[in-house]
Amino acid sequence: MMRAVLLALLMVASLAQAQQNLVHIEYKGCNKTHPSYFPNFVMSTVGEPVDTLQLAQDVKNLWNTNLYADVYYELFDTLGGTAARFVLREKWTSYPAGNGGIIDDNFWMELGWRDNHLLGRGIRAMLLAKYYDRFAVRGFFQAPYWFGKGFGMESNWEMGRTIEPLGNLTDEVLDFNQDRVFVNMLASFAIKPSNLLYFGVEYHRLAYMLRYDDELLAPDAFSEVQSQYLLVARHHTRYHLDIFEQYVTGWSNEVLLKTAFVPDPSSQRLYPFFQNETKLFFRPWKSGNVGTRLRAGIAENDASVFAQFIQDSFLNVRGIGNKPYRGTAELTWNVELRQTIYDRRWVALQSVAFFDYSAIRPPAGDFNSMFAAQHSHAYAGLGGRIFFKNVFDFIMRLDVGLSLQDGSGGFVMGLGQYF
Repeated sequence: MMRAVLLALLMVASLAQAQQNLVHIEYKGCNKTHPSYFPNFVMSTVGEPVDTLQLAQDVKNLWNTNLYADVYYELFDTLGGTAARFVLREKWTSYPAGNGGIIDDNFWMELGWRDNHLLGRGIRAMLLAKYYDRFAVRGFFQAPYWFGKGFGMESNWEMGRTIEPLGNLTDEVLDFNQDRVFVNMLASFAIKPSNLLYFGVEYHRLAYMLRYDDELLAPDAFSEVQSQYLLVARHHTRYHLDIFEQYVTGWSNEVLLKTAFVPDPSSQRLYPFFQNETKLFFRPWKSGNVGTRLRAGIAENDASVFAQFIQDSFLNVRGIGNKPYRGTAELTWNVELRQTIYDRRWVALQSVAFFDYSAIRPPAGDFNSMFAAQHSHAYAGLGGRIFFKNVFDFIMRLDVGLSLQDGSGGFVMGLGQYF
């Protein structure tokens, strides 16, 4: 009799232990996502004890991919023990893409197509054609988890034909036709979903030719320059952001280090480049969101008009124009207050107030000269956002910025948040 009681107690204990272990994980609502994509973000493991904190973190990881309009998990009992089910509602991830704006009565635009979940594996691909008095084409292919076990790759390329304003060392600005070929190949490794490393090479070929009108204005200026160079690039990105619909909280940091050299045996010189970008977001109240971005960079301080850092409406100062200033070091600070004024299940509207500041070191200048009036610029303005919640990162953006120094400005429109 005693032996039977002990056997029954052991069976109950074994059954209770089995029910505490996770015996199965399944996904519901993933019509497009390939099953091999989920293990990159779901860290719960079959055979381990059920950990509701880890399951909640898995939900957060899936939310932060921005591929799903809704994610939650549920536990249910099976004959073998406890199973977990992740219920997802996928966003549309393939759609037209574009940017554009008007600065000093000059219109520019980009149009193309992007897919943010190609093959259901989180691969992002885009092809864009740009018009700004001349035509250019650019694109990218980003597959951070393509090879499994956290390994992936990324490639960006551009065949650009643009008009570039280049300032000489006396601050006179002349317009050049630029023909640019650019391609890079990067290998990536995800230490975890919020921590990625990149390493690879880039190739640039640049050709500048002075435009006819500026030849008349500056007949003594150099009329044509060509160069090509290779770069070894290292890149480290950390994301500690929580994304919920139009709201973002947390922080991220991105470090970029490049070393360029000319593929010529007679040239032994290296050209280092360093840039760090930090973003911070918080919600001061339920319908409000504050975001700030601080970017700092430094490169070789040559007396060259082809300096690598630029101030531009599309990149760092809304309303300043099309690359009017170049330099060898940069300090940029952007602040936005985003207020949701309309919020429904499928769409949301945000009003935005922003402040943009950027200082740039002139070629061969010192750091004190960065903050002189002609090299540091502050703009403020207002904007609006339209969020389509069931589409991946499909945010229609319009910003109007005015200089706090001379009142000049312009507007910039595009897809996605400015930062």
